[in-house]
Amino acid sequence: PLTDYPSPYLSELVPVEAHRSTYIETVRGCRSHCTYCFYPRSSNVLRTLDVQQSAQLVATLRDRGAREPVYLDPTFNHRPEFEALLDALAQVNPDRSVSCFAEVRAEGLTAAHAKQLARAGFTKLEMGLQSVNRETLKRVKRGGSPEKVAAAAKMLRAEGIDLLVDLIIGLPGDTPEDVARGVDFLLEHELAEHAQVFVLSLLPGTAMRATAQQDGV
Repeated sequence: PLTDYPSPYLSELVPVEAHRSTYIETVRGCRSHCTYCFYPRSSNVLRTLDVQQSAQLVATLRDRGAREPVYLDPTFNHRPEFEALLDALAQVNPDRSVSCFAEVRAEGLTAAHAKQLARAGFTKLEMGLQSVNRETLKRVKRGGSPEKVAAAAKMLRAEGIDLLVDLIIGLPGDTPEDVARGVDFLLEHELAEHAQVFVLSLLPGTAMRATAQQDGV
């Protein structure tokens, strides 16, 4: 559990500086199975920093000058006790003097979550679209749908939360036309201004396994 690890900030091994982001982990590990991502290969067992300690860490960092906590949790809204953590963060950041950032997935996000995120001080979130081809999303074990991304984006922006939306070029099965449709999707839903476009990178071992699977080995 992350409770066994001291914070490098609170141990004064890393300085807390107002003009820099302060990186926080409340979860290590990921239960998603996206084949293009390292997180599930690292660990699919979630190790957490509990709600009260997570909130107290943010409160202490704020008192030491932190203004932009960045959560490194693989999927912030899929962590255990997500709603309880948002409530606790809102209590220690009532004036929203710290501006938070995290990565979320559209699946499971509700309008109530959007309101809680805003109250807790989240001003920007990153969300993966990755592809508009549903078959590609199934193939890479991502799941989800473009429609869910659009709906979640609308809810979050209604609460004043800015978005970074990810699109990956080169996922197995995607065609140039799919990529073009992805760009059109971002434009249609007014998400293009803050889009992040990545080219899929294959590690040598990953590329060999992918080739073997395609060849039926």
